[in-house]
Amino acid sequence: MIASVDEAAKAIVRTSFSTLSNEANDFACVLTDAEGQLLAQNSGSIPSFIGTLPATVRHALDKFGRDGLHPGDVICTNDPWLGTGHLNDCSIVRPIFRDSHLIAFAATASHMPDIGGRIRSVEAREIFEEGFQIPLIKILRNGTEDKTFFELLRAQVRTPNQTEGDINALITANYLIEDRVLTMLAEYGLDNLQAISKELNDRTEIAMRSAIKNITDGIYDYQMQTDGLSADAPFTFALRLTVAGETVHFDFSGTSSV
Repeated sequence: MIASVDEAAKAIVRTSFSTLSNEANDFACVLTDAEGQLLAQNSGSIPSFIGTLPATVRHALDKFGRDGLHPGDVICTNDPWLGTGHLNDCSIVRPIFRDSHLIAFAATASHMPDIGGRIRSVEAREIFEEGFQIPLIKILRNGTEDKTFFELLRAQVRTPNQTEGDINALITANYLIEDRVLTMLAEYGLDNLQAISKELNDRTEIAMRSAIKNITDGIYDYQMQTDGLSADAPFTFALRLTVAGETVHFDFSGTSSV
């Protein structure tokens, strides 16, 4: 499974149009099970994308439902609350089917060279100044491209060829993941990834609980300040971490409100 997403990552590097992907590697590829639980990630991913992509998959499941997803569908969004945190990052999700049954999702994300809005997005005062907002929508249905979406996208950005090219690179990478996963299942005589997913998650939980046990029980407090919205109003990040046996409780009380 890791080989599948690593190969998809190489495909993005070789087919994307912007240097953000083919030189800076500002992207990620993941494979999840049918419930949106992470199974594999490419070896050189952006850490934040690895954490957000499975959540984006689950948001897609919530919106469309299993019955609303079909082979060849491709879902796209740059919604900060459903994806990676700002509009320049686009997330692409592809459901994977075997014998008409949903078995997994391929998901990719990358930083677009431009998404419209202000040139310096950090100066935006509201999300409408950040650029073109893409809700959780299908941009391919049953393998057929939504040409209207791409026409609208190109009209909103300063680099239409690069932005569209990078999105197509993500779409292609997801197709590659799907192809490799289905080939693997056929080779090993498996119908789905349920057993693999359960075993992987069980082992991960056991390993994590074992690691937590090595930490001395107690309460650990930490606080730091970072740049806020203005020089005289820094942002305070506070954490109280309580370790008890094989469990950890995180309390962010005292952290500045956004």
